[in-house]
Amino acid sequence: MKTIIRFLIISSFVFIQISHAQWVRTGQYGHEAYRFAFSGSNIFVGTDGGVFLSTNNGRTWTAKCSGLPTPSYIHAMAVSKTNLLAGTDYGVYLSTNNGDNWKALSITGLKIPGIYSLAVFDTNVFVGTQDGVFLSTNNGTSWSSASAGLEGRPIWSFAMSGKNLFAGSHGGVFLSSNNGTIWSPVNSGLTRPNGQAPNAYTLALSGNNLFVGTDIGVFLSTNNGTNWRSINSGLTDSTTVNKIIVTDSNLFAATWTGVFLSTNNGTNWKLLSNEPNCVFELSIADTNLFAGTNDGIYISPDNGKNWKPVNTGFTVPEVYSLAVSDTNLFAGSWHGVFLTTNNGNNWSVINTPFVNFSQLVHMGTYHFAGTECGVYLSTNDGNNWMPVNFGLPMSEDSTQFVSINALVASGENLFAGTESGVYFSGDCGKCWMPVNSGLPMWDTSQYMCVNALAILGGNLFAGTETGVYQSTNNGTSWSSTNSILSNTNISAFAVSGTNLFARTNGRGLFLSTNNGANWTTVGTNVTNNDVTAIAVSGTNLFAGSAYHGMFLSTNNGTSWTAVNNSGFPTSYYVYALAILGTNLFAGIDRNGIWELGGVWRRPLSEMITDVKQSASPLPDNYSLSQNYPNPFNPSTTITFSIPERSSVRLSIFNTLGQKISEIVNETKDAGSYEHSFNASSLSSGIYFYRIEATSVTNSKIFVETKKMILLR
Repeated sequence: MKTIIRFLIISSFVFIQISHAQWVRTGQYGHEAYRFAFSGSNIFVGTDGGVFLSTNNGRTWTAKCSGLPTPSYIHAMAVSKTNLLAGTDYGVYLSTNNGDNWKALSITGLKIPGIYSLAVFDTNVFVGTQDGVFLSTNNGTSWSSASAGLEGRPIWSFAMSGKNLFAGSHGGVFLSSNNGTIWSPVNSGLTRPNGQAPNAYTLALSGNNLFVGTDIGVFLSTNNGTNWRSINSGLTDSTTVNKIIVTDSNLFAATWTGVFLSTNNGTNWKLLSNEPNCVFELSIADTNLFAGTNDGIYISPDNGKNWKPVNTGFTVPEVYSLAVSDTNLFAGSWHGVFLTTNNGNNWSVINTPFVNFSQLVHMGTYHFAGTECGVYLSTNDGNNWMPVNFGLPMSEDSTQFVSINALVASGENLFAGTESGVYFSGDCGKCWMPVNSGLPMWDTSQYMCVNALAILGGNLFAGTETGVYQSTNNGTSWSSTNSILSNTNISAFAVSGTNLFARTNGRGLFLSTNNGANWTTVGTNVTNNDVTAIAVSGTNLFAGSAYHGMFLSTNNGTSWTAVNNSGFPTSYYVYALAILGTNLFAGIDRNGIWELGGVWRRPLSEMITDVKQSASPLPDNYSLSQNYPNPFNPSTTITFSIPERSSVRLSIFNTLGQKISEIVNETKDAGSYEHSFNASSLSSGIYFYRIEATSVTNSKIFVETKKMILLR
């Protein structure tokens, strides 16, 4: 099970929005679905990439982000007549036209960042923040604190019963009977074994019953919170309850394990399904149950017995492969295959029987995809696919065809690199045969895994875990061209004119200018040789790295220049690169549960110009990168950048907000810095690291917080 903490308390808090001018993330980026709101037949969802709207019961979604800040983590939503409210890290935003346009409401009197909950009662608008409750009686023109008795607690949920207003918070449930003027704890029976009140994440009312979902399960009060009793029978695994909803005689609870149902007011619970899991949000529209998860949105028409994803219109956070076909760009991920026909401005889901691919090649009107379970063929630009695997080996458990690591075409010949050597098809994939004579073997019965294939000057090259092999006769026989690459794991090739580049695991890039007879190392200054993807454009070579960004060489890898200074997220892992027209595209992960990846784009002309700049430019902006590795045990590295001399404090906190370590507390010059954190004395769990940087020259303040996971 994934280790995840509630989104309401882990969002990155940024006081300075950083402009990304030239690298741009393509498409729309809602993926983790946090909050639903309903207005007539319209369904709105707040995500980690803004607000999305469905007018057809969730079948398709359209981004409604105009006017929202970037990035837009939507933690709370509420509807008041024709007004739609969204709570973000930067305050409350209002739309009066179903999300077509948004405007920021005043922050006068309102503490930000972090709007965690919203509630509208008559003419009063309440917002729950990381520092208590704030109230507006004039439609958001101004705000006043309504937190007496809350002691600056984060407020995650509201519920109203008559004149009683309940707030779920760190440390239990609080009650106000005078519109938030004074709050009192109502936690009798709502306690942990140590006597302290749990975190109250969600509140729900059903008649005289008040339910609260906490980090130790569900509790029920029948007397407005005066007394509580635990109702957790049947709640298995994680007992953290993120959302409770009541419909008719059914009570639903959203947890990290999945959705639970009780038909007797919580006396007993039953897990409805293991899919979806990691559920943040639940809501009912007509007869359908919607679940917001870290994998998008799911719908159930039968009270949670059966679920299906309804994510058309969302793009994917992790992109592992990219492929160009004419003017089309395909992106492969564990969530499906996506297609853009307009340089990434819009993406559509492709109907494929597979969820990822290693490579796409085309021969005329035929498109072939090498996937995790064999080769697939499309004859209509990727709209439909069929398996073409006859003759390919099966996986060890004989449940599917082997993974295709590489795929290349030469005339009418098709070659596939697999977990068991190279296979050849001369009839458009109808039949395959092994062509492995001379390739290395694991043992007497199985050839070694082939991770990469390339064709140069009529010769076929195979990258294996013990070096490079060459065939001059379409795979009939192979010979080693290893030289200095002996016993080196070759993960990818790139061809530029008569140059052949080999990407290795752990040793960086190598170049051969004579058909593999000799190899020389290139790119030793590309961040510890950690090259994860390569692409060629004319005489220019691009290299993506693991958590260090993008690099460019204009001299066949002799020297490299970083091309990240215009918004590229350097703390991400670059899985794939592709060049389409005049643009470079990068497929990246989301580096941690809450960060976004996807496909990024930049014009080639901008990066060629950047080559004239200093190879190590000073940072343009303040930034805090995701720690690496993450999860970690017991040590991890934290990187941050400051564009000017600043007073810097870098601290570590636990989930209760207690500081447990201070890594940096000093004045530093402009530059990028790495610091190690050793957690050998700490227990497994989720922790936070926060940077506070104050410019020495103009007192500009930068604050950002990120999450990290210690997993032993």
